[in-house]
Amino acid sequence: MPFSELYMASQHGVVDGQEGPVFAIKSSKMYEVQDYMVLDGHTYTSMLLIMNPKKFDKLPADIQESLMEAAKEAGDYERKLIRDKEKEEIKFLEETGELKIEKNPDKDAWRKSVQSVYDEYGEEFGEDLIQKIIETK
Repeated sequence: MPFSELYMASQHGVVDGQEGPVFAIKSSKMYEVQDYMVLDGHTYTSMLLIMNPKKFDKLPADIQESLMEAAKEAGDYERKLIRDKEKEEIKFLEETGELKIEKNPDKDAWRKSVQSVYDEYGEEFGEDLIQKIIETK
């Protein structure tokens, strides 16, 4: 279903839930038509800084170093902005009183319920990757 139709579909009971980042729930006013929100941390929105490696390799070493340092600083700054903004948005959603927000879901129960998926794809994607996913809190 297109996101543009989700509010109306939720309002009329065509769908009973949706998945999305906190900023989208706030900006689209989904809190008006949903009763619950779970902060499960299953996804993280990030921006990528990409450069053609051939172009990068042609740059002088000091410029390469400066670019890498600036990229690291920008990434740290971006993550802080995202976290701070999300805290503000959650506070707003709490203050509306329209959503019951579960901030500490039982992630271990979810992990156990998808163990068969880990088992099925472990060989294909690597047990080390599956272990990293399992250990991510």
